[in-house]
Amino acid sequence: MGKKEYKEKSQLEPKGKIIWTGSKVSLTEIMYAFHTKGVFNNGAAELKEIASYFEEIFNIDLGQYRRTFLEIRERKSDRTKF
Repeated sequence: MGKKEYKEKSQLEPKGKIIWTGSKVSLTEIMYAFHTKGVFNNGAAELKEIASYFEEIFNIDLGQYRRTFLEIRERKSDRTKF
């Protein structure tokens, strides 16, 4: 019997490709929420790392996500729509 490497459920690779079909602004809102809450690498992940990860897994170019976030913050009514 050979050794098998077991991973926790949260570390398993996805079986299919998931494509982001929402707006870039919505994904940017989620990205900033995760960064603010410190949910990646116990809060040590840089925003740039998170953005690169999101771009890779969702096959999307977030462009100038920092500018998008500033625009979100300047909204008068609902700061976050998503």
